[in-house]
Amino acid sequence: MKKAVLLLLALCMVLAGCGGGEPDQIQAPETTPAAPGVKTVYVHESITRTDTAGVHRTQYVYNEKNILSGVVIYDGQDQEVQRYQVVCDEYGNPQEWTTSMEGMTSSIAYRFDNQGHTLGTYAYSGDTLVTSTEYTWSGDLRISNTVKAVAQNFEQRIEYTYDENQRLIRQDQYSNGELSAYAICTCDDQGRLISSKAYDLEGNHTSTIASTYDGSTETRVTTQANGVVVQTQTMTYDDAGNLLTSVFTDGEGNTLSSETHTWIAIEVPEDSPRASI
Repeated sequence: MKKAVLLLLALCMVLAGCGGGEPDQIQAPETTPAAPGVKTVYVHESITRTDTAGVHRTQYVYNEKNILSGVVIYDGQDQEVQRYQVVCDEYGNPQEWTTSMEGMTSSIAYRFDNQGHTLGTYAYSGDTLVTSTEYTWSGDLRISNTVKAVAQNFEQRIEYTYDENQRLIRQDQYSNGELSAYAICTCDDQGRLISSKAYDLEGNHTSTIASTYDGSTETRVTTQANGVVVQTQTMTYDDAGNLLTSVFTDGEGNTLSSETHTWIAIEVPEDSPRASI
């Protein structure tokens, strides 16, 4: 049961789990303008993750109507580790993933609004809620996200504040309802985050995340208040803004983990709430 629950939690953290095997060759989705009355959404084809636990690949299985019907997780030898059955709503957004491992059924439930925004992700072991993540939105701006670990009776909420140009300027972190830390954010003219400086409740600077952009590559460097580099994340994106690769390294440049994402482009009616996930 413990193995099943841990794998379930890992899956929920990335909305899709881990990956395995050799990374697939990445090709950016076609970005040809959609026909009048339709729009293009992008859905995951696979996620391949490599870290200290090994290599895992999450493969998404779609039916002839491009509706997700299953998710299969493979290890580094391309052997199946776990398989999820997926139920989607009428628009193709997942409602529930269900699997059975070591005699225990576990599931992940999803909720979306009518704009295709994710409202919540809920992980169950049997009928018991293990963890949840809920989001609130104002238009296309995410206002907050709240993570709850039920067994630990723990809740963490992050609230986001924007300026009149819809650029992020502040994040407030609450632990079990009490403000525990905050960050002051700076964005460039395109609305991209370039600096997030974290502070404790006494106003002491604790860390900084600095982001730089070079074409389709974004680099985020996390430093302590004294300037010592703690971690670097390097991400690449396709022309549609979908994440292709993400690599974490420690302060000495050693790779901690990496992910490779592949995507499928789908045309849907212009007013469809089908989510890009």
